[in-house]
Amino acid sequence: MHEAASVACPACGRCPACGEQRIPREELPGECDDCHVPYCDGCGRCHACGKHRPLDLEPCACGHPNDPEKVTALEKSSGIAAPPPSPSGCWGVALILLVVGLLALIYWLS
Repeated sequence: MHEAASVACPACGRCPACGEQRIPREELPGECDDCHVPYCDGCGRCHACGKHRPLDLEPCACGHPNDPEKVTALEKSSGIAAPPPSPSGCWGVALILLVVGLLALIYWLS
């Protein structure tokens, strides 16, 4: 999994939008410059520090990632959704205090 705005997949070297082979797998950097540990063949991350394999490529002929509509379409087709809103402010604090209070009451009564 990588950012939708990546110029190419750090694992296979293909354009995330159109699938064109941007860089052959054999030419992908093999190990992290910082850790000297091989990148994962599946996700393209360093096993030690977690950095993505760096790819110094121009944008694809299809326009990705410079075309915001392509990036948005890719995000929608990949099932990426915004995280659900989390409780915040006074309501979040009140809910947490209520749960903690109920747990303390249950513990005290048992």
